[in-house]
Amino acid sequence: MLPLLLLVLLSDCFLLRGKPAAAPFAVTEPANGSAVSGTFTVKGTGTAGHEVTVSENGQPVGKATVNAEGIFSADVPAPSAGEHTYALAESGGSEALNLTLKAAGAAAAGDGTAVRCRHGSRRRIRSRPPK
Repeated sequence: MLPLLLLVLLSDCFLLRGKPAAAPFAVTEPANGSAVSGTFTVKGTGTAGHEVTVSENGQPVGKATVNAEGIFSADVPAPSAGEHTYALAESGGSEALNLTLKAAGAAAAGDGTAVRCRHGSRRRIRSRPPK
């Protein structure tokens, strides 16, 4: 009995160690409400081995597997200009996360954007209503 007690007290006993705690399912990057341009990456934490799906309007736009350290990284294609809400789901979990981002876009002609002319002056382009 004494050798068994010493073994438990002096070593890293697998009976006491148990399973490592799972990382909480969370997005670490980009921050909710931030602006993105072009293809971007959603990073976060989750349970090792689980798959994370990033969806927009119910359609998957990115996937990643949570690594052994509890970290995932999913590439998402460039969105059109405006505000976009993405839903993130982890396989095996019931929790879903929402991420709202603002995508930058090219200015439309006629929106009052200042442009520099060839001779160096600045002009504003304004659209005129149809007659």
